[in-house]
Amino acid sequence: AQDVTFVGDRGMIKSAQIEALGERGFHYITAITKPQIERLLKQCTFQIGLFDDALAEVQEHGGVRYVLRRNAQRAQEMADTRQDKYRVLAQAVKIQNGYLAEHKRAKPEVALRKLQAQARKLGMTSWLSLGQKERILSLVEDSEALAELSRLDGCYALKTDLPPACAAKEIVHARYKDL
Repeated sequence: AQDVTFVGDRGMIKSAQIEALGERGFHYITAITKPQIERLLKQCTFQIGLFDDALAEVQEHGGVRYVLRRNAQRAQEMADTRQDKYRVLAQAVKIQNGYLAEHKRAKPEVALRKLQAQARKLGMTSWLSLGQKERILSLVEDSEALAELSRLDGCYALKTDLPPACAAKEIVHARYKDL
């Protein structure tokens, strides 16, 4: 009899499916979500320093293995996207300030609410805030919040129950990347 391993992306193979696969003698390879990675970091299952260009592996009690990697190219793409969104919002602030300067009856509070809605839509409120002093609107970056947000950029963790003798971390990674 040959062993069968199911490979699925984040969310496809969850706890219930993992349990059902195990009951039937099947193995799995999947990726875990960013919140799951955060939880495992807090529990000290693995450390942030293990996320690197080279594959790292952590084996938990019970045979669960995690294969960790940081994709530098993906991390840069995420940083670039965040910077593009910042430029868009900064330009919108500049336009609103120009409008407020030209139209003395315009209400800065209305402009501020409009910009705050745009920041929420762009998903930037965790590391940027908008302010108002008299008729001037400003954009303020929280560098600590940005560092925390970007700390896992490009990082991913694969989870499997395959024993190392059946599949080295490189094989686990390759099979997942084949998806």
